[in-house]
Amino acid sequence: MAARYTTMTAPILDLQEHDTRHKTDLHPLTCRTNLAKNNGLNMGIALYNKLPQNLKKLDMKHTFKKKAKKFSLQNVFYSVDEYLLS
Repeated sequence: MAARYTTMTAPILDLQEHDTRHKTDLHPLTCRTNLAKNNGLNMGIALYNKLPQNLKKLDMKHTFKKKAKKFSLQNVFYSVDEYLLS
């Protein structure tokens, strides 16, 4: 992720003082229009938030990429909407 977006996409754990079950999720950006809600950054945040917890807890980038690819190949989705609704 680009350095300029890292402050905009803080994990929920950094925004709240108490533990929640979605503490590893990224906080979506606040948008007023559907065009902004469906841009690449917000869609990436939504896709990341739907990943299983064991993938989101990985620290190493190459390990995350390898396991995320394996997850996507094992769970074939026909569209992004189908993945987000699952």
